[in-house]
This record gives sequence, C-alpha cells and structure tokens, in this order.
Amino acid sequence: MVVNFFKSQAFGGIILILFGFVFFWGMRGITKDVFLNTDKFEGFKKFTPLPPIINFYLIQTILGLGAMISICGGIFIIRPLFNI
Repeated sequence: MVVNFFKSQAFGGIILILFGFVFFWGMRGITKDVFLNTDKFEGFKKFTPLPPIINFYLIQTILGLGAMISICGGIFIIRPLFNI
C-alpha cells in the first residue's frame, strides 16, 4: 500500500508543492542587507559581471519563479486526482 503511494502521481505532486515552499523559505533567508554587507554570499555577488544589487534581485527572481513553477506544477498534477 505504501509502495504504491510512493509510485503514484499524488506523491510527485506533494513533493513538488513542498519543493516550492522550500524555495519560498530560501527567499526569506536572503535579505538585501545580509547579501550586500557580509562575506557570506561572496560567490553569489559574482554570479554575473553585473553589480551585486542586480545579482541579488536576479537570485530572488529565480527563487520566486522556482517556487511558483513548483507549486503550480504540483497542483496541476494533483488536481485530476481530486476531480477539481
């Protein structure tokens, strides 16, 4: 019974939704002050040759898009199972 659940579409949809919330949690941990004023994100500041503030907004955009795609994909997978 449990093995069949892990092979099902519902499990994949739930994993995608949880992955989306992990993206949102990652966005919350990166603030502009911490990003620009500490050495913690030194590698991300050099993510592109653009100024660090643009890299900050680029990373936030990527995390936001990842969260939206994951959550919407999970809902898209689970929706037919509940006939919604």
